[in-house]
Amino acid sequence: MTTYIRIIDETYHEITREADPDERWDGDDSYTSHSIRGYKVVGKKDYYDVALKNDPVEGQPLWLLFVNYDTGNSFQREEGEIEFVDVFSHSIIAVENQRRIQEYLKDQTKDHYTMELRLDTGEKYSYSATAFIGYFESVNDVEVIEICPTED
Repeated sequence: MTTYIRIIDETYHEITREADPDERWDGDDSYTSHSIRGYKVVGKKDYYDVALKNDPVEGQPLWLLFVNYDTGNSFQREEGEIEFVDVFSHSIIAVENQRRIQEYLKDQTKDHYTMELRLDTGEKYSYSATAFIGYFESVNDVEVIEICPTED
């Protein structure tokens, strides 16, 4: 059974450089800071960040794998963005997938945007890294943190 997880992420968005009003294409530069407070199980029709392929044990923590990156375009910069990759019941699997992403990022010969990760069951799946791989994107960190259920 699939369990739908909403990550409770409190964000603070700051404009670090305002766009020049005399420049037609200029945009604001910004920075977003994150404070991940936990997770909440929600329904399939509700907003969710990731889908867990099995049911979490009630009251037990999960392990969130995410990528912190910067992005933008020729006219603006957005720093501190987050891509929630997946959640795991076992920290070992989360850390192994963290290592897989880090190795993928070091590979300068890659000409694709997908990588192979593993579920808690060991089953392989293809993950698309298009959010943080690109001309204007740069990865700051790949992190695994423990998250606990919350009422928020």
